[in-house]
Amino acid sequence: MRYALLLLLILPLISKAQIIQSSCEAPDSVRDRFERSAQVLTVQNLESRQSPAADSINIPLAYSDTLLRALIAVYNANLAASDTVFKQLDIQAMSSPDLEMFSLMADGNLPWMQNFAANQLPVGQNEVDSLMQKYQIIFHYYFSGFSTDFVDFKTSYPLNTFALSRAFKNITGVQEAYPNSFFGGNKNIYDSIYANFIELEFYYGWGDCPAGCIYHRTWKFRVFWDCRVEYLGSSGNQLLGQATIQIPEIQVFPNPFQDELRIKSKTTDFSYQLVSAKGQVLASGKEGFEIFNTKELPGGVYFLQLQFASGKNSQYKLLKIEN
Repeated sequence: MRYALLLLLILPLISKAQIIQSSCEAPDSVRDRFERSAQVLTVQNLESRQSPAADSINIPLAYSDTLLRALIAVYNANLAASDTVFKQLDIQAMSSPDLEMFSLMADGNLPWMQNFAANQLPVGQNEVDSLMQKYQIIFHYYFSGFSTDFVDFKTSYPLNTFALSRAFKNITGVQEAYPNSFFGGNKNIYDSIYANFIELEFYYGWGDCPAGCIYHRTWKFRVFWDCRVEYLGSSGNQLLGQATIQIPEIQVFPNPFQDELRIKSKTTDFSYQLVSAKGQVLASGKEGFEIFNTKELPGGVYFLQLQFASGKNSQYKLLKIEN
């Protein structure tokens, strides 16, 4: 993910609102561009609001299409701020949870887990095989842990991986199941749904974003059901100069964690250390995939410290929950 390292100037929130007529219609190329953001926002909403549809594994189309139309309305709006968030910065919703990857934990001695380890499919566990067939789930990776084993899955199309994980977790013998998630993103979209409109807030950050972004700016829009768009203003650090650096896509999960902590990355141009709140180094490495046995660690705060090849340092804050 590339992001701009920019000069900054704190600006107040722009208070003068603009309301203009826009359109919620767009060609397929534009709809395809924003469809995933709408799906991510839908899954996040269903989960955070404990919606009756939260256990729907298939993402409700009516819900995601409503958010997609709102995104398109902002895109179509003849506003400088719309050009900034879409054409200049290409802000999308960060895919957390990942809509196409999830994992489960179970005892590796179970016959069906041994079949996963041997890549023998179907594995002979009726509920597991049924879910995999129904939702076109692909076995991706098997890893033998210290106290339990892990199976990683991919899906053939975006799904509500919160609900899908719960469906697997309810199967006898499964100790835990969870969607993959991401840290360190510098772009995101947040939404709030009201009776007469949807509010969309676009976030862009820079400066050590794996540790939370030192600087950021946000733009807020209100989209009415008739596709009118009201620009509510922007706030944060102004975008001025431009230079670029590369931040790798890193997954650290679960967080909070209990018995196991996993690190996955598509790059190996960094090293890391798992450190206690007292500064004790508990584990370290350079690989793109690692798993740590954290069962004996006391509950509390821990830190994952990253050292990139460029010399840049970053840090994640993690939380261990007692069993």
